[in-house]
Amino acid sequence: MKRIVLCAALMMALYSCSEPKKNSVQQEEGLAKKYEQNFKIGTIFAQPQIEGVDKLSIDIVKKHFNALTAENCMKGEVVQPEQGRFDFSLGDKVVDFARQNNMYMVGHVLVWHSQPPKWIFTDSQGNRVSRDTLIERMKNHITTVVKHFKGKVDAWDVVNEAFEDDGSYRKSPYFEIIGEDFINLAFKFAHEADPEVKLILNDYNVCKPQKCDAIIAKIKELRSSGLQVDYAGMQMHCTMDFPSKNEIETTLKKFEDNNIKLQITEFDLTSIPFPMGNTAEISARADYQEKYDPYKNCLDDDSRAKINSRFKEIFDSFLSHSQNIERVTVWGITDKGSWRLDWPIPGRTDFPTFFYSDGKMKEFLME
Repeated sequence: MKRIVLCAALMMALYSCSEPKKNSVQQEEGLAKKYEQNFKIGTIFAQPQIEGVDKLSIDIVKKHFNALTAENCMKGEVVQPEQGRFDFSLGDKVVDFARQNNMYMVGHVLVWHSQPPKWIFTDSQGNRVSRDTLIERMKNHITTVVKHFKGKVDAWDVVNEAFEDDGSYRKSPYFEIIGEDFINLAFKFAHEADPEVKLILNDYNVCKPQKCDAIIAKIKELRSSGLQVDYAGMQMHCTMDFPSKNEIETTLKKFEDNNIKLQITEFDLTSIPFPMGNTAEISARADYQEKYDPYKNCLDDDSRAKINSRFKEIFDSFLSHSQNIERVTVWGITDKGSWRLDWPIPGRTDFPTFFYSDGKMKEFLME
């Protein structure tokens, strides 16, 4: 979902005042093996891993994960930077790594209002294109990308973030030019390009009741019209208080009751103050203030325990509903490379992933 973090130089090498407990699970058993009876455990590949420069993260991926998502390199602005010119060089490297390591491969993403092909909505004079033109461009993009990776990608995030928190359609250029059936068309084109690949409708804040209901209704509508939708994707960019345990449980149960299987597509947990409410809107930005960066010098034992307790609370909900969850993907390999450190305020110290910046596993996973 999010852009590659570029502020690594701002991050501290050590985030804690005291060393975590000895990591026996990391030494003896990988997470994918530990949870193989529950669901796949996934993460992302970004530029440092693709280029092979982040060897610590690469080793962690090989040891602990059995599902992989391309963080940025399969997005529209990368794979089709100019109309008709496709560049799959980075995506091919991610797919090759996944295949070499026997990993479930997720393509991300075919239709998203953020990071689309930059030219796709306008003509040569800069005016918005017609409905028919955008449909044709969208079809060509989806068809070319999906066919290129056919047989190598197991599932695609087909449409990303199409709904507002109140359940209404996001007024994206896709929606404004084509109408709400841009979602139907996207799933139709993806299935036609590769009838075997699994298809996902992905969004954030799915635990908001109106948004959850809208997604369920849309998937049921798509299926009733004969279109393939295999999973709802729950991003799960969490804070220390949202979504609550009850909100998570209620949402997971809703999908079960409606016979819609889930993939947890972008799980992370921010433990630092958030100035903008509960959102994962990538366009949100705020200026740096020290009060929003409480752990810049160290992570004390009490704060560490609270973070791990919150991680465990959420993860335990996933485990208790694992019969309906195919995959849990954490959006980042170590804290050092998380997008959370650069959004919505750049340069902060946060602990959003399963592994601290030095590669040590979060304690909640060692229980």
